[in-house]
Amino acid sequence: LIFMGILIFIITIIFLHRVVGPIRPILKHLEALRVGNYTHKTHLRFNDEINEVAQKLNELSDHFASQNTKKSD
Repeated sequence: LIFMGILIFIITIIFLHRVVGPIRPILKHLEALRVGNYTHKTHLRFNDEINEVAQKLNELSDHFASQNTKKSD
C-alpha cells in the first residue's frame, strides 16, 4: 500500500513537471512580446505537450519583428 502511494506520487510529479513546467518560459515569452522584445524565443523539450504553443509564439515574434522592421523602413 505504501509502495502504491509512493508510485502514484512519483507519477503525479512527473506529469506535473511535463505539463506545468513549460508554463514559466511561455509566460516570459508573452511578457517579452508585451514590452516589444520580438527577438525572444522559447525552446522547450521536444516531448513537451505544450511545444506547439511555444512554436506558435516564436512564429508570432517573428511576425511582429518583420512588421516592426517594415514600419521603421
